[in-house]
Amino acid sequence: MTGGPWSERVREPEPKAPCLPALAKYAEAAWREPLKARAPARAYMPFTRVAGRGEAITSATPRLERAMSALFLPAESQWLDRKPSLPAPKDRFTAQLADKCFQFGAQSVAAANNLALMAGAISRITTGATSISAKELADISRLSGAILHLNQAHAVCAGGTMATAVVAQRHLWLSLSSLKECQKAPLLNAPVSTTGLFGEAVETATLAFKKVEEDRMLLSRHLPLARASRPDTSRKASRPGASAKRRVRRQKLEATAESAAPAPRAESFRPPIKGHSKRPAAPDRPGPSAPRKQRKRT
Repeated sequence: MTGGPWSERVREPEPKAPCLPALAKYAEAAWREPLKARAPARAYMPFTRVAGRGEAITSATPRLERAMSALFLPAESQWLDRKPSLPAPKDRFTAQLADKCFQFGAQSVAAANNLALMAGAISRITTGATSISAKELADISRLSGAILHLNQAHAVCAGGTMATAVVAQRHLWLSLSSLKECQKAPLLNAPVSTTGLFGEAVETATLAFKKVEEDRMLLSRHLPLARASRPDTSRKASRPGASAKRRVRRQKLEATAESAAPAPRAESFRPPIKGHSKRPAAPDRPGPSAPRKQRKRT
């Protein structure tokens, strides 16, 4: 020990493990096309089986309770045997991404469990042993190969979880736009980049939209549309929900006018005066189309 009790202690840097390119290749396999990542990883299913936990890997998130389903979706409560789904398409896509993350995480946990078991088996064989038999050496070799496969499975599942999380973040931001699903797919499936959420897909999409706009302007000069097919730019585009607001405002004005209108007067009954007969009704005058009678000249 050097220095006094009040001297500054120099903390030694923690050891850092070197990056293993072969393992990083498995982790970044799902980053090239994150939208197409499949969970669970079928190739590593034989190595990620756990007694009593196999159903947690192949299944998605736990199912919604029937009482909660009847509360949130009363119209679909009669279909209790079917798995409830969210009403909005964008929410259903978010739920699919959450199920995929759950399956990747469950398979990753299973791989870590089997890694610990096999490492413990190798430790029991080698601890305190002065010599190793041929059978024990074969067991160690077999367990070491399985450990390498489990490491690959763990890296694949971790990379799939990261890629799915990036897709979920992109989907949440793209839901604020008015893009169609076919226009969102290239942005969602863009390779994962450390420079930004969408990476190079932003520049690619910008150039594509700019090219379409330039082509449209060029064609509109040399190929004019008919008058009936031209977009009416004179009228202002109404905001969403404007017609409904006008309808409510008109109903309120009509109700106010009806309440403010004076009530109709009731006809008063006047009894006839004695000695005066009721005035006879005037005969119907002929209409304008009827011929007039000529007066006789005296």
